[in-house]
Amino acid sequence: MVSSALGSAMKRYFFDLGNKSEAIYDFRGHEVATLDAAYQLAELMALDLEVSEDWLGWVLMVRNPEGENIFSIPVRSADSVCR
Repeated sequence: MVSSALGSAMKRYFFDLGNKSEAIYDFRGHEVATLDAAYQLAELMALDLEVSEDWLGWVLMVRNPEGENIFSIPVRSADSVCR
């Protein structure tokens, strides 16, 4: 854990990708100030992945340093998001 300039503790979260047969693990993680910030970052990552049909059916899973899954966001097609 690292302190930000404001003195609050930054937490590291890991953003893994998975589908029914594969997993791609984030071994570095990202430091964010709050769980809400981690959720917003995950939403942006999922939106970026939606541009390519290669990622359809995948899920972005966010876990804490202890390895617990905190939440997940499905990667959808851009068409399904806009409707």
